[in-house]
Amino acid sequence: MSIFPTEPSNSSVSSKHEELECIYSSVGRVIYEGLAAYEKNVNASSSTLFGTIMMLKAACASNISYVDRLLNPFVRVIQRISREHLTATADASPGTSELLILSLDLVKNRVGVMTGDTKKTFIGSILVGLIEKSPDIKVMKAICKMIEEWMKNTKPQIGISAQSAMGPSLREKSILLVKLMQYVEKRFPDLNTQFLEMVNFVYRGVMSYLGKAHNLWHRVTLTLERMVAEQTSIAVQNKARRDLFDCYDFEPDTTPQQAAIDHLAELYSQLREEDMWCGLWQKHARYKETCIAIAYEQQGFFEQALGAYELALGKGRQDHSNTPAPISLLAEERLWEKQWIRYQ
Repeated sequence: MSIFPTEPSNSSVSSKHEELECIYSSVGRVIYEGLAAYEKNVNASSSTLFGTIMMLKAACASNISYVDRLLNPFVRVIQRISREHLTATADASPGTSELLILSLDLVKNRVGVMTGDTKKTFIGSILVGLIEKSPDIKVMKAICKMIEEWMKNTKPQIGISAQSAMGPSLREKSILLVKLMQYVEKRFPDLNTQFLEMVNFVYRGVMSYLGKAHNLWHRVTLTLERMVAEQTSIAVQNKARRDLFDCYDFEPDTTPQQAAIDHLAELYSQLREEDMWCGLWQKHARYKETCIAIAYEQQGFFEQALGAYELALGKGRQDHSNTPAPISLLAEERLWEKQWIRYQ
């Protein structure tokens, strides 16, 4: 199927090659009959679907839209698997979680072609139900990854129409994020970092808000520390690339690195981690006067620190007397003003 993919779901034939039509039609019939047999037999275990879903996975490997022709019955099957997953013990059905994760993966990129009722079932019933009640961290991790992909992938893959590649609506994404916020922290603390990174992608300042509002101070701080380190490495690589290929060195007004530094400094300050706060500013400050002032302040020489902050304020005004200061410098300017007022 990778060499001779199946035809689109709205085609009257499975393959345009006559010699493959019989084989592809048989594959489609086996998958359809396997799903139908599971739906009809109310006592059937999800383990009986293993062969059917593995065959569907093989068919979708080179054509992810292959599942479209079976989307409605397949979502109903996923709903039943999720119910079995929520009611069964790990010993009773050890493979249910893996089968559920595989099934969710096959339809996660087809939300855009689902009918209204099917979409409502998939998001409002299946995903929300699993977020609220699933005891399996592997299932929750797969759902977090799926939602993260929906948040980040704004462009369709090559060969996929924009409509079919559309994920849930903004309202539906918001509902799922709220559900994750309500249940991940309580039941799966190990997934907090993954969730916080997702929220940070959607909102910069929501990271610091979550730390304060949900008592995740140290977890958010550790996450921001790692993000600052990663973004610093990326910034160095990008600068080297610009120096090599560009004759003009234009930098964006603000960067993910700068935003992470600003929020991390704010958390250090509120946690009274003064040494960490000083070290962060001394490493990332743009003006040497800032580093000098903070060094004086750290040693208790507050009068000298006040003089250094005054020098920094004067130099900042001089440097930007004719043009506005870049957005990335605003946090450092606020620091000068705040500390200068503090030691008056």
